[in-house]
Amino acid sequence: MANSQEIKTIQHNYLSQDIQSIETPLLQTEIEQKSSKHYYLANCFALSSAFGFAIHNYFVAYGIRMRNNSSSITYAEFLSLMAAPIYLQIFLGGRSLKNNGKLWIKEESQLYDKKTLIFKQICLFCVIARGFISVFMNTNVGLMAYYSIKADVSPSVIISICSSSSFTVAIVFYFLYNEKLRIKHLIGMILIVICVFLIAISKSFTFSAPLIDDPLSTFVPILFALLQVTAMTISSVIIRKSQENGYDVIRFCIDQQIVTGGLFLLLFLHSHYTFLEYTWTQLWFMQIAAIAFTTSAIALNYSIKYGIGGIAVALSQLQNVFQLILEMLIEGRIPNYFEISAIICALTGSLIIALGKK
Repeated sequence: MANSQEIKTIQHNYLSQDIQSIETPLLQTEIEQKSSKHYYLANCFALSSAFGFAIHNYFVAYGIRMRNNSSSITYAEFLSLMAAPIYLQIFLGGRSLKNNGKLWIKEESQLYDKKTLIFKQICLFCVIARGFISVFMNTNVGLMAYYSIKADVSPSVIISICSSSSFTVAIVFYFLYNEKLRIKHLIGMILIVICVFLIAISKSFTFSAPLIDDPLSTFVPILFALLQVTAMTISSVIIRKSQENGYDVIRFCIDQQIVTGGLFLLLFLHSHYTFLEYTWTQLWFMQIAAIAFTTSAIALNYSIKYGIGGIAVALSQLQNVFQLILEMLIEGRIPNYFEISAIICALTGSLIIALGKK
């Protein structure tokens, strides 16, 4: 009888533990609230990144005029891109020396597991790969513009193809992380893509290409645009992978700038001595663009971390709208019908995404 009673007690304990492991309605509500909070936070980060990228793009566009319409002006960003990680390493080294008596220990490194102290090769790969991709995407924008002119096509129209990266990221993240999009999300993303194309169309009216006897095939600049979309998609996956392996968002963004800044420095020196010398005005002017780019990249990384990849990339494409608004405010530019329609599409798409739940 005693054994029977003990068996019942043990069964009761197992049942109690099993019941406790089930998410109660209250716990489920807390999880949903936390998920919604992350969703809205991610959208705020994405919009912040779009505004920062708009500032960067505006300064780059102005800087190109300062350098005989050459996109090599962007190489001058190497100074701030390299200054941030160098300053960070000096700060971390000083703090480690004060606390641990050493300039560097494995426990504080992003490349080593905190518990096992095993070297994380994936993190090193992500940093280096992201740095190279960043340089490629920056250089590829100039190539898209160059070959667009050679093909007698407006560069803005070709570059607008890159907005489709929001859908490629969404597709890849669906298969990798099972991130599903609702109808509202898709409608909002489509409106943002339409917005980008409307801005591209409006700029194409002011584009006057030189007379070209034997223009290239339109497929050539489109190919470079598709390469840009692929690079943006891979970059988003790399960002998410680095965070999955414990890489801090801010540290990752700044660390990859060591690679980007180093490559930009080499390109800067090559352009300075073989093409056209940079002036001090150009050099310091572009540091504003570099700082805006760094803060925007950090915001976008946080958005990808907390939110849905496709939506984060889609909202970041609003940089075109913010840049248009900056041109209107600073240069007194009067928007045409297409640009007004683009702003309306952007606002509507953003609101639909913001009001839609994760």
